[in-house]
Amino acid sequence: MAELLDRLQAHVDELVQHHGIAVVEKAGASPRAGRMRVDGARVGRIVIRPIRGRNTYFTALHEIGHLVAVGGLASGLRLEQEVIAWRWALDNAIEQPTPGVWKKIARCLGHYVDRAERWANMKLPAPEHDFWALLAEARRNA
Repeated sequence: MAELLDRLQAHVDELVQHHGIAVVEKAGASPRAGRMRVDGARVGRIVIRPIRGRNTYFTALHEIGHLVAVGGLASGLRLEQEVIAWRWALDNAIEQPTPGVWKKIARCLGHYVDRAERWANMKLPAPEHDFWALLAEARRNA
């Protein structure tokens, strides 16, 4: 297991270095991505939990995906941004997602559906959007 964790951590380290992303690693943190100013320049920053397995690894990739694939911008529907970031994570992972990872993805996407149904300012994507395909895939593989 230690060898796997070392490989997963090395992959995250490689990706953030390649894309110039600052990392705040904190146990118990709510993972998120955004931009911050460093020496007058805006750089990408992710807040993640330490890599302790595939779930935290895929979550780290998802946060990187927000900056790399989505652009870290607030444009577009939030749920569309989420699916783009998850797809990026799945496409760039060096390990296959486990049923536990799929369960996490389904839970995260489902949480956004629940919020969108309660909040008027959060819109659901169109029925043909990839969001629904990813949610169905995640539930099927969980």
